[in-house]
Amino acid sequence: MTVEKYALAGTVLNLLTTSWASGTTYDYNDVLTHNGVSYRAILPHTAASTSEPGIGATWASYWAVLLAGNAAIAATALNYMGAYSIGASYVENASLVSEAKSGYGKSLWLCKLTHTGASGKNPTGASGSTYWDEVVEGGVNGVSSLTTALDALPETTDAPVGGTDLLIMNDGGTWKKIKPDNYRKGYVMHQAVAAAITPHATVGPSEAVDFSYPTYGTTGKCMAFGYDTKRYAFFSYALPKSYTGGGLKAYIGAYSTGASTNGVVWGVAAACVADGEVLDCLFGSVTEVADSCQGTAYKLLISPVMSNIVPSGTPAGDKHLIIRIYRDPANALDTLDENIYLLWVKLYVPVYLHSEA
Repeated sequence: MTVEKYALAGTVLNLLTTSWASGTTYDYNDVLTHNGVSYRAILPHTAASTSEPGIGATWASYWAVLLAGNAAIAATALNYMGAYSIGASYVENASLVSEAKSGYGKSLWLCKLTHTGASGKNPTGASGSTYWDEVVEGGVNGVSSLTTALDALPETTDAPVGGTDLLIMNDGGTWKKIKPDNYRKGYVMHQAVAAAITPHATVGPSEAVDFSYPTYGTTGKCMAFGYDTKRYAFFSYALPKSYTGGGLKAYIGAYSTGASTNGVVWGVAAACVADGEVLDCLFGSVTEVADSCQGTAYKLLISPVMSNIVPSGTPAGDKHLIIRIYRDPANALDTLDENIYLLWVKLYVPVYLHSEA
């Protein structure tokens, strides 16, 4: 017995392709055509002569008329033919087929113009409205109400993560699916202080040293970048498991000890190294930014953000990142003829906003 399910006012119908037969077990909402009339079972039962639809003495206790037809088809039996098929013969006001509209479950369609099945003449085809009337809408996933369909979805206690899990939301009146990893993105911040930054062995600034403010004597570590030549320093960082693969951002905190308002140019580049790869590798493209002193000694100077720092290699979660920082006195925008003292570098790494576990 072939069964196809449809929704009528929130009720799922089981359309049977077999004729009524005594001794057959029928379930609630089974639908069949008998003597030209379509009936819906309203009580589970085993068929007998007394329950034969429209004929048996107690048939009304087991069946309700679903489609009684009209004068034009009073003598014509409705014939459910399943899915629309090219080459099949369809009869006006007699042939029923099933076909789903986009975004819906299968609807039930009644032929309104006799024809032979062909491409484009199916109910949802280009000429479908010429040949078919929709008599029972399939609804969404077999449910006639979108709200009912959504309310019926099972709940989960696990937070959706990754590119395979999906969320459903109403965006301006249109229901859409969303991948959490595309929707919930952000940045994590890593701060490397001067004491954690290593100068290049031959073209680097001096090691980080203690500094003390003249008035209150607050101490810490700083790294002096001179104005004679480009000098490099480095720090390491382990990319989070949730790293998205996008470009990084960074900015630098520093101070000067003079009264100049001239500028200094910082540069940042990165290299990504995986397990088993060589640490002595080329860096990715350089991102530079100019910052100006404030005309007063010991004022904190926070550089503009350096965006889209793309590491060399194949950056991915859990891989090793080497960050290279430098000052470039040869740049025309670097006009500060004195040392600049680096305090820290803040690195912003794009991640998916879910657990690292």
